[in-house]
Amino acid sequence: MQTTQTTQRRKTKNAGPIPLPKTSKHLHHLLEWYGHLNARDLRNIHEHYSRDAFFKDPFVEVYTADEIKNYYERTLNRLTNVHFVFENIIEEERQAFVTWMMTARIFGKEFSVQGTSHLKFDSSGLCEYHRDYFDLSEEVYEHLPLVGYIFRGIKRALN
Repeated sequence: MQTTQTTQRRKTKNAGPIPLPKTSKHLHHLLEWYGHLNARDLRNIHEHYSRDAFFKDPFVEVYTADEIKNYYERTLNRLTNVHFVFENIIEEERQAFVTWMMTARIFGKEFSVQGTSHLKFDSSGLCEYHRDYFDLSEEVYEHLPLVGYIFRGIKRALN
């Protein structure tokens, strides 16, 4: 098992690109693609995901690389300045757990989401399983105007 940790921090403005830690070739290739993810690069999704790849996050569950591409296209049409910083990586054989920080802008406001991805690769090095874990209430909903007010109120009431 290979465990790597970067010295990256949540706020990386003006810090320039941060090199990825040493990983397997297929994981490095995938993370490098995510590090610069934009709508134009989605045409290359089949270089990273198998045709029948499974993807799930708190918003969607899809079963092909084309469905993943469609989901990312819709998402990237709403977000700007999307940037990922990969913080910790645990890799063993053909699977990995990666913690990350995504920053982006929506409705002109910057926000960040901290999460973890579980990735599995097929024998050719393409990702066949991608499951993202993050807390929607803390990381997303609390930052939306009306919904955020409600979630922050619930949180205060429970504490």
